Amino acid sequence: WAVLGTISVDQLTQGRFIQREVSSGTQQTVIEALAEHNMSLNDLPRVMVLGNSEAICLAVAEGIGVGFVSACAARRAIEAGEIAHIAIDGLNMNQQLFMARHLHNTPTIAQAAFWDFIYSQERMQVLTNSL
Repeated sequence: WAVLGTISVDQLTQGRFIQREVSSGTQQTVIEALAEHNMSLNDLPRVMVLGNSEAICLAVAEGIGVGFVSACAARRAIEAGEIAHIAIDGLNMNQQLFMARHLHNTPTIAQAAFWDFIYSQERMQVLTNSL
């Protein structure tokens, strides 16, 4: 698949999958995306279940199988040439991320700057225009 760069949803049944635990957000996103194609996790041959994305990237790099992880989690290994990103035609996976902060603790200068950046009007315009 790394050579192809893109595969079809039907080809997923030919993989050897390293999966996250079912309670993970990543796994829930995969379950929802597969359901849109009348598929389930049971249709994907599983070789193991691991507890975090970094472990999946390491297992993929060792040639144990393939797995679904976020682009953020895979970035370092992809840039190092240890693993490859594979596009799947027609499979759209988007995961919501949530940010939380403690309302009763005074934020550090860095925390306040980050929060201000995340919720800035300029950033919102960029996001809106890029969608």
